[in-house]
Amino acid sequence: MNVLLVVPWDNLGGVCGVVNHVALHLRERGHGAFLMLPGESDTPQWGESRLGLPAVRLNLRPIHVPGAGLRGPAAFVAYAPLKQWRLRKLFRELEIDVVNVHFPHAASLHFAIARHVGGPRLVMSVHGADLLPYNIAPSKRHHSVNLALSAADALASPSRSFLDVAATTWPILTRRPTYVIPNGVDPDELGYDPEAPWGETQPPYVLAVATLVAYKGVDILIRAFALVADAHPALRLRLVSDGPDRVALEALASELGIRGRVDFLRTLERHEVARELRGATLFVLPSRSSSESFGIAAAEAMAVDRAVIGSAVGALPEMIEHDRTGLLVPPGNHEALAVAMRLALSDRQLRERLGRAAGIRVRRDYRWSRTGAEYESLLLRVARGDAAPPSSSAPSQST
Repeated sequence: MNVLLVVPWDNLGGVCGVVNHVALHLRERGHGAFLMLPGESDTPQWGESRLGLPAVRLNLRPIHVPGAGLRGPAAFVAYAPLKQWRLRKLFRELEIDVVNVHFPHAASLHFAIARHVGGPRLVMSVHGADLLPYNIAPSKRHHSVNLALSAADALASPSRSFLDVAATTWPILTRRPTYVIPNGVDPDELGYDPEAPWGETQPPYVLAVATLVAYKGVDILIRAFALVADAHPALRLRLVSDGPDRVALEALASELGIRGRVDFLRTLERHEVARELRGATLFVLPSRSSSESFGIAAAEAMAVDRAVIGSAVGALPEMIEHDRTGLLVPPGNHEALAVAMRLALSDRQLRERLGRAAGIRVRRDYRWSRTGAEYESLLLRVARGDAAPPSSSAPSQST
């Protein structure tokens, strides 16, 4: 089986981390796995991804271009036949059996058209903010994405709860064969030995690994930290990643008088993120949106036996069992988050109990090897023309 995995970025974490692990699993199993990444050229340009996987870069013009008005759809129609010819040529050269589009967006319409005119079978993998950016469906690209989803032979999502929430805005999710394939973790990649004595780095710090955008709720965490900071004078808040809200969040920390205790670390390399996770006193994922379809960073913190506090949104309650494998708080409530942080920060035994239970759960149930195997099974079924999933895989709204 030969698979083309389409992804809108080329990095090592998040959605790309899922794609990279699926591609590696497929190649280890003897299948052909190729990445398609955004490019500047209108002709396919071959090379490698950041991880060293074979990748082709191609500029796929979306039907809606911000600021272009009607010129966007006009250009799409004008260039679509040439794009289809190039895609079909690429499919033939690579003998592609299945195209797997991750994080569908407006340009994904090209693959829907290809499927309708006899191209390879199509799997669309949704990940959260692609369908529910801050819980609101994007108006202009909604129709394009809906058409792309409707052309898919099967859909995949990391969690059932996300499918259920998204189906109210995207009813197409109830009308296509749908699979739930959880994301995973790799404890070896994180450099953690679960048999070693449990411990924490000093001085203590609260860690968050989240893009600095509104729906991730980092502002809620900063406000909560300000409420607990005086009781823990050595405690720091470390924020890994970057994003458009960085300046506003730095200003918020200054306004609350804690800027000197908040470390904005920007985006780190994978081994650096792993080091931050292993040493954290407490990990917090304060998302305020149902687009949190899994929470890979929280799963990785749990995999290294860290106590985790998460918002009770999206898929987080599927992974975090309150007061057993972590703590859950209402989304968007910095006072409730501060209460949970005070509880965990004041009780080392609680942190160890939660962390060890979380580690056992995640290392048992959420492994990249399982994610890869389930994607392989799905893609093989679709390649054979048998995409119908077990009835339990569909969103609860489906009939």
